[in-house]
Amino acid sequence: MKKVFLLGMMLFSMFSITMAQPAMITKGLNDQNKRDTLTVEIVNYQTGEHFQHPSTGLMCPFSTYFVTEWDYSTMTMNYDWYQWETSFPIEMGCQPDEPVIYCTVRTSGFVKITAGKDGNITTDSIWFNIKTISQMDNFIMEIGEDLKATFSGTPHPDHTDIWIEKESSPGQIEAQQIIPLTPGYEWEFTDNSEFGEKLWMYYSELHDTCSSYLTTLIPGVVLDTKAVTEEWYLNMESILQNGGQDFYLEVYGTRFVYFVYTVDENGVRHHFVENGNPVILTPETAEWQIPGTHPDPYYQCGVAQVMDDGSYLLLSFSNKVENPLPDLNEIEEVTEQISVYPNPAKGQFAVEGNGLMHISNVLGQEIMAKEIDGKETVELPKGMYFVQLNGTVRKIVVE
Repeated sequence: MKKVFLLGMMLFSMFSITMAQPAMITKGLNDQNKRDTLTVEIVNYQTGEHFQHPSTGLMCPFSTYFVTEWDYSTMTMNYDWYQWETSFPIEMGCQPDEPVIYCTVRTSGFVKITAGKDGNITTDSIWFNIKTISQMDNFIMEIGEDLKATFSGTPHPDHTDIWIEKESSPGQIEAQQIIPLTPGYEWEFTDNSEFGEKLWMYYSELHDTCSSYLTTLIPGVVLDTKAVTEEWYLNMESILQNGGQDFYLEVYGTRFVYFVYTVDENGVRHHFVENGNPVILTPETAEWQIPGTHPDPYYQCGVAQVMDDGSYLLLSFSNKVENPLPDLNEIEEVTEQISVYPNPAKGQFAVEGNGLMHISNVLGQEIMAKEIDGKETVELPKGMYFVQLNGTVRKIVVE
């Protein structure tokens, strides 16, 4: 049975077609477990090539066989038993007592074989240093005054091209551009289409010399300003609103938040800080009340991905909007759809309006969702919160 299995695997290797890359193998020692050395042949299952004198250095992910000492003339094993160990999952393999193992190597690590015969145990370890693809330095999207998306970044020497695909709605691809990357030089391109009622979602596939790729979702937000009664607000439009955030969380497991910035006369961004903390808004936010005045001439929002460790990865910037300093008494009043008072509050506050009320904390985590009709009394611990109703957001501080 073992003879038939190995022969079948060898024939399979001659005729298989795959997208896997040719392997460059680094052969090394497991210092803690190394004893007598087996002869291990490494066979690329795509080409059938035997790597008997592998080179050192980095290599691409690949699929291959590892074959121990084997008598090809008699098609028999030279040992009574074999035991394989790997530091990565094996997608398909043979039984632990077979002299061959088939695996797809996509991470750095090792393959170790232990064999025995007549009471003697021998081992060998093959160590791999897999080249991993990394994001470009300074990779960012920014929306210009003309509402066109500009991407920029500095590619690494291994980056070959980047595919930018644009979604007109969550999950619906509208257009694609493939941009060749020149190693060592900054690059930039501008999408030619303007935004409609909603901001587009972009996602990039950054390819390297191994034909590996790294996918990055790049949502954005478009800003303008408006006055309601005697207060100024940033008005935001994003594909993440109205269920878009839920879609990308379900499909990609990715969450986003907005950071509010001011931009000084030199073009330098500054986090907008309240109570010692940067202002962080949820993607569903449609409006944000600008508290008082600020000397910087522009406002801007940044969209960040929430990482597993709770940190943030900044992906894109909105267009810049002018800091609204005109006399609000000259602005025609607009009837509010939501009222939150008193502010600041002492433990309890009231929300007046009609519809589904959402309350979130400064980290964008929703802590309450409730249908209200008229006045609703809310009691929360000390902190800063955002109350959203019918697309309008009000900030409330509980002391």
